[in-house]
Amino acid sequence: MRFAAVMVLCLSCIMLQAQTLPQVHGTAVSGHAHVLPDELKGKVAVLIVGFTRGSSEPAGAWANRFKTDFSHNGELVVLRLPFLEDVPKLFRGLAKSGVEKSAGQDRDEVIPIFESEAIFKQLVHYSTPDDAYILILDRAGGIQGLFSGDMATRYAGAKEQIGRLLLKPSVAPTP
Repeated sequence: MRFAAVMVLCLSCIMLQAQTLPQVHGTAVSGHAHVLPDELKGKVAVLIVGFTRGSSEPAGAWANRFKTDFSHNGELVVLRLPFLEDVPKLFRGLAKSGVEKSAGQDRDEVIPIFESEAIFKQLVHYSTPDDAYILILDRAGGIQGLFSGDMATRYAGAKEQIGRLLLKPSVAPTP
């Protein structure tokens, strides 16, 4: 049984590594418009995705940990993406206001998303509503890692993956 679980995990990682992040648009709490993954090209990126209000706290904890451990490295971008598409339109303003309050000083790094929620839920293998889902992207926008669940047990693997990607040299884009 354990062997089967390991095989499924390995196959999931192989399939993820062949994927590129789908394009998504959003405006950071600071007001800056973003188009991902286009603007991330050339940098290693960590996208911390949440789908419920309950995922805000773990998403913030993951983001703070990555920023603490990699603050010296300007080649890493850490963004939090709270997906709000499934929030009824009547309550979206209230939900967005809650996101803005939870952003604190990270106003440029928190980008509420109002599109593509179903696509991202499938991409991250959504299963636990209040989890934060961590996508690690290489410098070309390719998905190289997916983590979720308890940060205490999963963080070391994510940190190692990011470290490996940061060691790879940046390739200049072709004109």
